[in-house]
Amino acid sequence: MWGPEPRYAYGLVAAVAVLIIACPCALGLATPMSIMVGVGRGAQAGVLIRDAEALERMEKVDTIIIDKTGTLTEGKPSVTKIISVEGQDETELLRLSASVEQASEHPLAAAIVRAAKERSIELAKVMGFDAPSGKGAIGMVERKRMAIGNAKFMTELNIAVDSQAAKSDALRTDGATTVFVAINGRLAGIIGIADMVKGTGTDVAMESAGVTLLRGDLMGIIRVRSLSKAVMSNIRQNLFFAFIYNAAGVPIAAGVLYPMFGILLSPMIAAAAMALSSVSVIGNALRLRNTAV
Repeated sequence: MWGPEPRYAYGLVAAVAVLIIACPCALGLATPMSIMVGVGRGAQAGVLIRDAEALERMEKVDTIIIDKTGTLTEGKPSVTKIISVEGQDETELLRLSASVEQASEHPLAAAIVRAAKERSIELAKVMGFDAPSGKGAIGMVERKRMAIGNAKFMTELNIAVDSQAAKSDALRTDGATTVFVAINGRLAGIIGIADMVKGTGTDVAMESAGVTLLRGDLMGIIRVRSLSKAVMSNIRQNLFFAFIYNAAGVPIAAGVLYPMFGILLSPMIAAAAMALSSVSVIGNALRLRNTAV
């Protein structure tokens, strides 16, 4: 209507260029490309992600609460380590401990008793048994005053455990619960008890879970959260690339620079710009393959 001749030709070129460069190919690729590459990277790290929603929600997680016993673990604690103190025989230490714990109904006590039975150790009779809640157990076995429990319980009984702090900390680092054993008021040893991790998923769990750990490694939870943050950041970058090309390209294709500078965008250049925006999005999404998780 207002441009120089041939107005119709210029208008048609501008209209075609706008239609080409405004094609939302990059916008349509921005999210699915990042999700696809991110899910593949998770599978390489031993984490199966069922849907994009789980990946998106994981980015916002700041607290992880786990129902451990029987869910992540087998629900059957077992003795993994026996550490004797001052030359105490390990088998004798286990025999005396199991003799006391056979009167207890606590799962850790059952683990100690089971360990003794697995080694065919004959247990003795316990007298004066008592099990203070959340602390441990005490009793007399063969005229020996036995005390079994946590560090706080030992402290209450004036039994020093500080000399074995490094060993007990090492057991806890490996995921074991430490149980101190004292004989006649002196520390005799430490028993490590752990509930072994299953972290493999059954078919039912895999079907219902948004995220499934393929290996028995709880660090997979941390890996999927790191991956979630990387994927969501990548999606935002892709959306920026998609919008910035359109925001800058559409006005230029419409001829906004023509009145002042005589620049009119060719449909071929518009097609190249549109393709470049898609390439930018795809290239940026593929960077997720190298994400450290």
